[in-house]
Amino acid sequence: MMKKTKILFYSGHGETIGGDARYFFDLINSINLDKYEIEVFTDKNYLFEQRAKQWLSKKITTNYLDTRPVLFKKKWVQILYEKIADYKGNNKSIKIILFCLNYKFLGHSVYKWLRYVWFKLINILSLTQLRDNIHNALLFHRLFKKHKIDIFHFNNGGYPAKKSGLIAIIVAYFCGVKRTIMTIHNLPEKRKWYRISDYIFDALVSKYCKRIITVSEKLRKEMNSRRKFSLNRITTVYCGLNDIKQFTKEEIINKKRELNLNLDVPILLITANLDEDRKGHAILFKSLIEVKTKYPDIILLVVGDGKKKTELMALREKYKLNNNIIFLSHREDIKEINDIIDIAVIPSVGFEGIPYTIKEALRAEKPVITTDAGGCNETVENNVNGLIVPQKDVSMLTKTILQLLDDKILRERMGAAGRRLFREKFLLPNKIIKHENIYDQLLAERI
Repeated sequence: MMKKTKILFYSGHGETIGGDARYFFDLINSINLDKYEIEVFTDKNYLFEQRAKQWLSKKITTNYLDTRPVLFKKKWVQILYEKIADYKGNNKSIKIILFCLNYKFLGHSVYKWLRYVWFKLINILSLTQLRDNIHNALLFHRLFKKHKIDIFHFNNGGYPAKKSGLIAIIVAYFCGVKRTIMTIHNLPEKRKWYRISDYIFDALVSKYCKRIITVSEKLRKEMNSRRKFSLNRITTVYCGLNDIKQFTKEEIINKKRELNLNLDVPILLITANLDEDRKGHAILFKSLIEVKTKYPDIILLVVGDGKKKTELMALREKYKLNNNIIFLSHREDIKEINDIIDIAVIPSVGFEGIPYTIKEALRAEKPVITTDAGGCNETVENNVNGLIVPQKDVSMLTKTILQLLDDKILRERMGAAGRRLFREKFLLPNKIIKHENIYDQLLAERI
C-alpha cells in the first residue's frame, strides 16, 4: 500500500471571511484523501467556524488555534466609544463629546485617529507585537513537533497579512518541515522603508517558503515587484468552481417569485462583504440614480453581510433607491441568484485577486461589468464577455450598465463567451490537479 503524503493546512484569517476561506474549503473538500493525509488548522474565529460547518466535508475536522492577536476582541477604548454612541439620553455633554469624536479630520473621524494613536502607543510600550510573535512561535513549535508532516501549506489573505502564518513558515523549517507552500489572495503591501519587520519577514519567508501560489497573474507579478520574491518560486493557480446545471426558464420564474421580484424587471447583482469599501457598493449605488431615470423598475440585489450595512441602507435612502436596492444578506443559494440576474457588477477599487463573484457570473452565463482592480481583467475581456470600466468612474459605470440593459443580444453573446471561458479556465477539478502536482513536485525535489 502506497504511503500517504501528510499535509498540514493552516488558514489564517482576520475578522472578514471571504474568497480566501472559500478557496480553502474547496481545496480541502476536493483533495484526494486516498493519496494525502491532511490535518486542518485555523485561528479561533466564530465566523470561520460557522462557514466550516456549512461548507467543509463532515469527514474532515477543523482544529482551532489560540493565535495572537485574538480576533474580535474589543479594547476598552472601543467599548467606551460604543457606549457613548448608543447613549439615548439628553445629556448635552455626552452629545458634544460624541459630535467631537465623529468629526471628520483628514478623511477619518477624530475617534479613529485617537484609537489608532492609542493602540500604537500601547503596542509600543507593552511590546505587544513582540509578545504576540513569541506566543505564536511557541504555539507552532509545539504543533510541528507533535504532527510529523511532509508538507506545510499556509493559506494567507494578502501579504504580509497574517503574521502568525509567516511565523509558522519559519518555525516549520526549524522543526524539520522543509517543504512549505503559501497561497495569497490579495495584492501585497509595498515595503515600508522604515518598517524593519518587512525586510526581516521577506528575507526569512523567501528563504524558507519553497512555493508561493497566487490566485492571479497580477498578484504573481506584484509579489516580485513589491516584495522582491523570485518569480521562479511563484505559481499562478486560478481559484475554481464546480460546474452546476443552469436553471430552466420555469425555475428562473419560480426563483424570482420566491424573492418577490417582478418577472420582467432588469436585475443587477453585487456580491461582496459590506464592510469592504474596495468592493465599490457606494459607487454602484450612485450610478443607479442615473440608470433609474431610464429604467425606473431596475433592481439591484446586494448579497453579503457586514457592519456597514446600516451605512449602505442610509445611502440607499439618501439616493431615493429604496424600491430599487434589495439587501439579501449572506446567501447559500448564490448559484441560483446568479441564474436569475441580467448583469453581474463588480466595481472593485484597490486590491483584489480575482473575485469569486466574477467566476460565478461566468458559470451562470451572465455578462460582467468590472474594473481593472487586481486580477479582475484577467477574467473579463472587454467587449467579449463583459465590460471593464475605470475604477471609481460613476459616469462610465452608468454608461456601461445602460449599454448592456439596452441590448439583450449583446448580453447573451457576452454571457455565452463568459461561459466558454469558465469551462476553459476555472473548473475546480482542474485546479485541484494543479495543487496536487505542486505537492508532488515538492516531494520529488531534493531538500
